[in-house]
Amino acid sequence: MGSAARFFAFFFVVAGCGGHTSAQSRPAQGLSESLKGDSAPQIRAVVRPHVSSPRNPGLVVGMFKDGSRAVLGYGKISADSDKSPDGSTLFEIGSITKVFTATLLAEMAEAGLVDLNDPLHQLLPESVQVPTYQGKQITLVQLATHTSGLPRIPGNMVLQALIYLGNPYAVYSAEDLYGFLSNYKLRRAPGQRYEYSNLGMGLLGYALSLKCGMTYEQAVVERICDRWGMDDTRVMLSDEQKGRLAVGHSSSGFPVSYWDFRALAGAGALYSTPDDMLIFLSANLGYCNGRLATIISSCHTVRVGTGHKDVEVALAWHVNRLGQDGKRVFWHNGGTGGFRSWIGFVKETCTGVVILSNSANSVDSLGFRILRLVDELNSPER
Repeated sequence: MGSAARFFAFFFVVAGCGGHTSAQSRPAQGLSESLKGDSAPQIRAVVRPHVSSPRNPGLVVGMFKDGSRAVLGYGKISADSDKSPDGSTLFEIGSITKVFTATLLAEMAEAGLVDLNDPLHQLLPESVQVPTYQGKQITLVQLATHTSGLPRIPGNMVLQALIYLGNPYAVYSAEDLYGFLSNYKLRRAPGQRYEYSNLGMGLLGYALSLKCGMTYEQAVVERICDRWGMDDTRVMLSDEQKGRLAVGHSSSGFPVSYWDFRALAGAGALYSTPDDMLIFLSANLGYCNGRLATIISSCHTVRVGTGHKDVEVALAWHVNRLGQDGKRVFWHNGGTGGFRSWIGFVKETCTGVVILSNSANSVDSLGFRILRLVDELNSPER
């Protein structure tokens, strides 16, 4: 994630949408009807400068507004194809995976398998020496809020990343991870300060998978995706899914390889579609009840500040407080060698946007701008 301060020019809000029944509910056509009017040209005007560049082959915008959803595809799935991306197109979502890792933590905590404040070492083999600072231990919630004191990436991954520049996480193994932890010395107490860490969130995903006795993908699919009807959010793709996979492109517009993950899958390994991400948005906007509502509520509880003005962190979600009314937007972005992604939502107005792009150029500003446009639409008739 780049400097958080860049993303705060566009803003929205909080509260909570309750009383809905299902994360998978297929809402009415209100938003789609709104986009047939004056709003669609406004959104196209925001997207056009981005997709008109040969460096940015295509993207999909998914929008959720007060129970209604719409998907708009722009450009093409690869520089060599005329096919436009749509709601079923698969993209690498990069660090948005971290939100799924944090949701997995909340789900397992609600199920009684772990506690947010459990020390990390309880989930790892006894032979692994997890670093401490003056007797203070790293906890699971500190990994989920980037306050563990661990660095952005492990030091023993740097050489591997240089060798495998186009696929930097591909060979980093559990043995590498254990070796780093056993030799690393924390520079400050866990919980003392926010520092964005791919290592920390990847480690959390790995530790939770050990607790479940399965791979990270299996844990996310079994405990989240299958229960919520998200059939295309996966680490390993079927042949049919590969046929719907967009080609990633560098920031200069050249095709690049996909990224693979081993031990640090929880930091960025997932693929998904706009359709699946709209299901995920609907759950986060209150279209759920019972146990799922409890899990989502835990994910949205603000835990720490970041040191940036008006920016806090929930479980993985970044939360901006802007304006004198104290409204907030929950958001996260993602990036791999050939893809960029953004997801954000306004709880007070039940508004959400996801952008998935097959280019390494940022879509963060697009996300905030489109979120504002959709947020300002009149609520559709129910």
